[in-house]
Amino acid sequence: MVVENPNQYVDVYDEIEDLSQVEVIPPNEMLTQFKNINVAAPMVRYSKLAARTVWSRYDTHIIYTPMMLAREYSRSEKARQAEFSTNDRERGIFTQDGRTFRGALIAQFASKNSEDFASAVELIHPFVDGVDLNCGCPQTWAYKEEIGSYLLRQPELVHDMVKTARNRVPGNFTISVKIRLDFDPKNTSRLVQTAIHAGASYIGVHGRTRHQKDTEPASWSGIKFAREEAKGAIPVVGNGDIFTLQDSIRMKEESGVNAAMSARGLLENPALFAGYDRTPVEAIDQFINLPSSHDLPFNLFHRHISWWTEKYFPKKAERIAFNNLKTREDVLGYLDDNRVMLFSSYTPRKVTT
Repeated sequence: MVVENPNQYVDVYDEIEDLSQVEVIPPNEMLTQFKNINVAAPMVRYSKLAARTVWSRYDTHIIYTPMMLAREYSRSEKARQAEFSTNDRERGIFTQDGRTFRGALIAQFASKNSEDFASAVELIHPFVDGVDLNCGCPQTWAYKEEIGSYLLRQPELVHDMVKTARNRVPGNFTISVKIRLDFDPKNTSRLVQTAIHAGASYIGVHGRTRHQKDTEPASWSGIKFAREEAKGAIPVVGNGDIFTLQDSIRMKEESGVNAAMSARGLLENPALFAGYDRTPVEAIDQFINLPSSHDLPFNLFHRHISWWTEKYFPKKAERIAFNNLKTREDVLGYLDDNRVMLFSSYTPRKVTT
């Protein structure tokens, strides 16, 4: 695990005169106490520290790490150093209903047994605001390893994992479960109720089955069904097809969930929850200047910048040329040399609700 020194850049934290007045609220309580909570989904490779920091500056209140393997994390210091990094400022600071509070960081783990999951939770819990058990990863390798979506039809094992982890950490520590829909609603209902009985703090529901591609529409009615099966016992977060602020509002209205979670939408536009129709130039500059972005492999750094600038390129050939750059210095040089061409003709619009 790497704890980054955040004092090399200036942001919202420097505008708060007394940080002791900022409330620290458990994520599950955040979901019930406020109506406008937004969530960044765990994303393999992409939800690293630098990207999480940018998302949290644009009304993303709960941020997730990428999925980590509990077995490796709990047994290897090398894995812990490689897979998890954080700092005191990556969570945002927000004001709603007259209250100022800090955002939350959730570490997500995949596991096939209770001991590995509980051990990983015990190790990481001092550095995060909650942990999440991945019961939704649809990738073939994960299913063969009996993790991720394999657990959708293993409710007893999920119960044991959550229960065992719950006994290793303070009682108010958030432990959530993220699932996908099962094509048989009875299995979804059983898993939701089992997670609740085991002591889960909230549930995230992706509105697709493990067999569906992301190009297929997410079932918000399926998310609504899962939310109804929770019977109000714990909060429910909906995930799937959130690309604009209006999408998140509509999902909450149609499904009744406590919050909407975005993955691909935030990869395309880190400020979507703040109502922007495309990435603000300031977000790109902040990402580039974050110390943690310097630690990213070039392909990840380049991919984020490519997604966030895509709509600014006036011609396809110019976008292709940018995407073919090979070094960080080439990317920064291109942005400096072409800043007027890219960003002067359009100012991102912010939708107010």
